[in-house]
Order: sequence, then C-alpha cells, then structure tokens
Amino acid sequence: MAERAALFVLNDDATRAAWRMANRSQTGSLAELAACGADARVWLVDGRRVQLAEAELPPGNRRVQEQALPFALEDQILTPVDALAFASHRLTATRLAAAVFDVAELEARLDVLEAAGLPVDQCVPDILCVPWRESAWTLLFDGDDAWLRTGPYAGSRCEAAQWRAFVEQALVGIDGERHVRVYGASEARLAEVAALSPALLIDPASRAGAVDLPGLFAEGHAQGHVIDLLAALPRRRQAGVGAARRWWWATAALVIVAALAHASFMQWRVSTLAARLADERVRTEAVFREMFPQVTRIEDVRAQAQQALAEVEASTRQGAPFLDLLAAAGQGLSGEAADGLQFESASYGNGALELRVRAKDMSALERYQQTLAAAALPVQLLSVENRDSAAVGLLRVGQPR
Repeated sequence: MAERAALFVLNDDATRAAWRMANRSQTGSLAELAACGADARVWLVDGRRVQLAEAELPPGNRRVQEQALPFALEDQILTPVDALAFASHRLTATRLAAAVFDVAELEARLDVLEAAGLPVDQCVPDILCVPWRESAWTLLFDGDDAWLRTGPYAGSRCEAAQWRAFVEQALVGIDGERHVRVYGASEARLAEVAALSPALLIDPASRAGAVDLPGLFAEGHAQGHVIDLLAALPRRRQAGVGAARRWWWATAALVIVAALAHASFMQWRVSTLAARLADERVRTEAVFREMFPQVTRIEDVRAQAQQALAEVEASTRQGAPFLDLLAAAGQGLSGEAADGLQFESASYGNGALELRVRAKDMSALERYQQTLAAAALPVQLLSVENRDSAAVGLLRVGQPR
C-alpha cells in the first residue's frame, strides 16, 4: 500500500466519510476526501454487510478450493450463493477464512465512489481493522455502533445496544478466562461487560468519547489480518486479469528487446574477436618466418615452431666440431709436447673423435690424457695394448651425442 494511503469509512447514506492519512484523522464530504491527495484509498466496509466465516476443505490447489468454498459455507448463510461473492484468505493447506458479501450491493457502492472521484484500491471489512491481540478479544463502542473482534479473521459489527447478545454468542464453547480490551465504554458499560461472565477479564483501553475511530482502524489495518473484497468481484477480477496481461505483454516486449540487443552485441563482439584473431595469426607467422627462415611452408605454426626449436637445441648440444677437436688433440702430438708420442689413426663419429696413439710407455699416454683434460676437452682412455715394446692407446676426445 502507498505511503500516502487514505483509510476511510462512510456514513449510512454514503454522503460523508471519516478517514485517516499521514497519521491524521479527518471527516468531511466525499469531495473533500477525493481532494485529500491520497495515492491510494482503502474503503473499510460496514461489517454488518459482510459475514466472516472459516471452512475446512479437502486438499487441492487454490482455484479448486475457492470454487468449493461457497458449497462448504452454504449451511452457514441464508442468501443463495449465486448472489454472493466469497473473498478468501488461506490459513492452512486445507482451511480458508472467508468474507461473504452481496455482489450487487458492493458494486453499486463502488460505482458511487468512482463517480465521486474515489476509485478504491482495497476494500476491507471494518471488523478486520479493529486492533487485535493473540488470546484476547476486542470490544469497541463508538456512538450507536459496536464491534467485537474475537480472532484474526473472526468478529462482527452490531448496534451498540445489541452488544450483549454478540458477546454471549462468542462465549459459547469458550473454556477458561478470556481477556477483553474495551474501547469507548463508560464506567457503567464496563461494569455490565464484566458482570456478563466471570470468564471475562476486562482491560479498559479507552473511555467513552475518547475513541479516534479512523486512527484505531488504521492501527488494526497495519496488523495485516485483512481480506480484500475486490479480489472476489468478477468484473474487477477481469480488469485485474486484463491489467496483468498488459503487464505480461509489456514485460515480454522488454525481454525481447533486451534479447535482441544482447544478440546484436554478441554478434559485434564475435566479429571483433575474429578480426583480432586474424591479425594475431598474421603477426605470429611474420615472427615465425623471421626466426626460422629455413621453413618455407607454414601449416601449423605451433607444431613447426616446436620442431625447429628442438632442432636448434639439439645442434647446441653437439659440442665442438671435428676440426676443432682434431686441432686441440694435435697440439699434444707436435713439438716438445709430443713426449715421444706418435699419431697412428683417427676416426670421428657422433660428435666425438677417437685417436690411436703410440707412446713409449703407459705414463706417456696418461700425461697426454691430462694435457687434453687441461684444455677443457672431455677425454677418455678406452684401451691400451703393448706392441713392439710400446704402448698403443685408444682415446676418445669430445662428448658423444
């Protein structure tokens, strides 16, 4: 409900109203009520024109239970159900609280209010706006009228002179004590209520003439135990359905527009990413050709780059080439460093040089091996044989792959 909602009651001939808005109670004509600036209007219908009841129904969905509700309450009402409307509120899965009223009468009054510039946003029985507490009743007197509320969705309105009959009827079947909050009663009437039954514990909430009826109804309405009669009117229900359909179409249109906008954005985004991908591929191929000019045909840049890098890495692990190894090994076989060594043969394979060298003894071969090692060359003495009073050794120079 809107913050500036006006809760109003009408007099018997519906020419004047009392209303509550923005924590202020007022009275005046229907024209004054229409000009009060309310954002929403809640009409509190005379409780004597509405019958409150509860019904136990078989389990089922809400629509089926609402259809069965008139037949479940048929024994409690005198008017043919065809002339009545049944507004309901679900209490449990199988129990419903109902407000039963005459359709034609309420429609006629709503038409009068609309003609006076007072379209109604919510229509609630005034008895459900009498303040209520758990395990307590509320008895309200205001002039010639009285209200008795006995539960969240139970109570009745009557003439003030008839209050005794309604309280006695409510006492039927009550065990134990019952607290009663009484508004607007004189000392004499309070005494009458207390004398009615020892089970009644009287709590005077306000004295006679001190009741702000619109303010009190606003307090009870805020408690939330209300049943909106408009929901049960066929004509207004169809209008509500039409409004709901219009909202549905409006929502669907917004969803479609949003979907189209999203699809357009995604299409633009995909085309942008595709163009960026093509540019990156061109740049990648250019870098590849620059790094590996020996590759003339590009099919899979990643696989070919990995292969070319592996080949480069393998070539870097090959060690010194043949001529370098041969030159380094020959320095120990010439001049003063020869130490009587004689070169017999050499072979090269798999990145290593194998030399066959004749020496006068084994110690000369060992000194030659140390000379090569000092030159930072991997060297290994593979074998030695004695031949013609000389030692012939086979050495491997370099690291084989």
